[in-house]
Amino acid sequence: MLGTGDRARRHYFMRYFVGVSDPNGAALGEIYDLRRRFLKSKGKYRAGVWPVSEYKQARDAANADNQEAFEEWQKPFVKKYGGPKSFTKFRSFLGRMDPIATTLSDQEEWEFEYKFLSAQQRPKLARAREHASMLRAKLAVWWEVAARKEQANLEEKE
Repeated sequence: MLGTGDRARRHYFMRYFVGVSDPNGAALGEIYDLRRRFLKSKGKYRAGVWPVSEYKQARDAANADNQEAFEEWQKPFVKKYGGPKSFTKFRSFLGRMDPIATTLSDQEEWEFEYKFLSAQQRPKLARAREHASMLRAKLAVWWEVAARKEQANLEEKE
């Protein structure tokens, strides 16, 4: 644990000292940057300071393949919003994980991929989308597992 209550990513020190990075995460970051530039070129980019997402710890847990950290995030999240609303909010978050689909229209998505991106950048978009899809699937399974554990704990107390 770090002093903030967050967990350090797996192999954090090795990455820091050796410079090893996650190619999937790097592709995702590069696509976010390219998406921002694309939107700027269209005059649609909204600059500003955005708060840290309340889903950041869940996303970081999935990136680190740390189900325990996800469950530590999920419990207060469910407590804050209640069972049905927390699931609805979480499912909405999962739907927004694709790096371009929720930000661009279908026409803009096509233009971004085939006119704005170079031939060398398109495989990075595919990798970023595949990575986001993998994270989405992992998080959905972890939510279900955590919900079943919580249900079993409640039944055990009765």
